[in-house]
Parts: sequence; structure tokens; C-alpha cells
Amino acid sequence: MIKEFGEMTGFPPEASDYLEERLKEASVKSAAFENYLKAMDEMFCREDKKYLETLDIAAKECGLDRRTSDMIFLIMSSIPLKYIYKSRNLPYELYVDTMTDLKYKLMECKKVYGVWGTFVTEWFQGFYSCSRYKLGRLQYEISEFPYENYKNILKKGDGVYFCHIPSCGPLNEKDVIDSLKSAYAFYSDRLSGGILPVVCSSWLLYPPHYEVFPEGSNLRKFYNLFDVIDSTEDPKNGDFWRIFDREYDGKTENMEEKTSLQRRFKRFFAAGNNMGAGYGVILFDGKNIVNIEKN
Repeated sequence: MIKEFGEMTGFPPEASDYLEERLKEASVKSAAFENYLKAMDEMFCREDKKYLETLDIAAKECGLDRRTSDMIFLIMSSIPLKYIYKSRNLPYELYVDTMTDLKYKLMECKKVYGVWGTFVTEWFQGFYSCSRYKLGRLQYEISEFPYENYKNILKKGDGVYFCHIPSCGPLNEKDVIDSLKSAYAFYSDRLSGGILPVVCSSWLLYPPHYEVFPEGSNLRKFYNLFDVIDSTEDPKNGDFWRIFDREYDGKTENMEEKTSLQRRFKRFFAAGNNMGAGYGVILFDGKNIVNIEKN
């Protein structure tokens, strides 16, 4: 099962082999396997986070690293999800594209912790509840606008389309625009006034980072697509791992400098700065972003 899923989503063969072996070990421990099934039922049928507690029990019962155990569980859960997609007449290609997020998180976990698994299990519930989909380069889910007013177009509580940025390669501007077009088509029956309101909260939209990003880079171009209306500093630097493949420990002298972005952010930290996140808005009419003036 895991090897087939890995081939579908592009797992490294060694990761698939490792996870397959761990699943075989877990399958002979009836209590652990029963808890996987219990957690699956809880994830699909309840709105709370009870399944996370059950997964903790399952990992201990089968003697696995929690991150590895959770990845096995998520792959197992992809089977019923496939049939849910079919029952909702959602394309199989959409299912594959959306499930490929497991590969992205698998690779992140390996880089940061040296473990085949995932350290963001709770994140996936949006995919398994069919509230989040990957449409081209970006992922989308329906959310509510949290601010009082945006240009008398969006008001607090209005439906917006929150986009997420999977770590699946370069953030090319054309790919982002193509993704917006795909989202516009996918959600077309829900749109008001022919506008797709897309919002994003990300470290990529934090204004102090803009000068750190190389001039003319994809990161600057992505930032420029949005009207950034709010930002928050994060003294804990929770997104540090996205750049340096490890958690933040407060030390600047041992930060790697393998990439230009790492070198730039090392100077950023050495100057006493912290990372943060910005909140941006795109209003898309199906062809163009209409709330940002192009130079």
C-alpha cells in the first residue's frame, strides 16, 4: 500500500521502503493497528482533535517515532479519502495533486529532524475533510476575512480563499497566476461579483523580509502580487526551519550559509532582527489581479 502511494506522490524509494517495513511491524500488533483505525474514524467523523491523542497511543504501542507513525496513518487514511473524492465527483487528478502534500511534508521532516514522517499531522485534517485542495502551485481553502474592512470590498466575516504555499519547488510568478486561474474556475459557482478574493498569511509576506529577498527574485515577485495589509513580528522565529532546515536556537554564529537566502537571513538575524508574517490580499477577476497597480 505505502509503496503504491509513494509511487503516486513521488516519495523517495528509500522512504517508501522504510515506511512499508514499519507498517508491517505495526500490523502484527493488534492494539496499535486498532488505534490507527480508531484515529481514522475520529479524524473523518469528528470535528475535534481527539484523533491526535489516539495517534499518540498508537505510536507508543507499536514502538515507532510519533512522526513516522503519523505518516503511516495518513497514508492509510488516503484510501477512504479516495472514495470520498469519487463520491463527490472530484477528479482523481485533484486527489493525487492534493495528496502529494504528504511528500512535501515528508521531505521537510527528513531535513529538519532526520526522520521519515511528518511533524505537522494536525495540518492535514483540512485535506481529509475536503476543505483544502491543491490547485496548481498553491493550495486553497475557504475562510473568513478577519479584518473590519478592506477597501469597502471585503468586510469582517466575508468568505475568502486562503492560499497556502507548499514547499514543492520554485515559486514562479506564472505558476502562481495559473494557480489563481485554476482556483477561479474551481470555485466559480461561489464567487460574488466575479471576483476571487484570495488571502495569505506567510513569512513570505512579512515586509522586513522583502529587502532580504534578492532583487528580481521569485520571492519578491510573489510578495508584489499581494496588497499586504498587516504584519506581525515573531520573536520565536517559528518559520526559521523553512530556511535553515532546523529549529531556531537563538544562535547566529552556527547558521548554515549554503544558499544565498541563508546568507542573507544570517545577516538579518545578526543585525538583531526577528522573522514574522504578513497578511496579504489578492482580488482576482479570472485573468488579472485588480487590486494591485502594475508598474
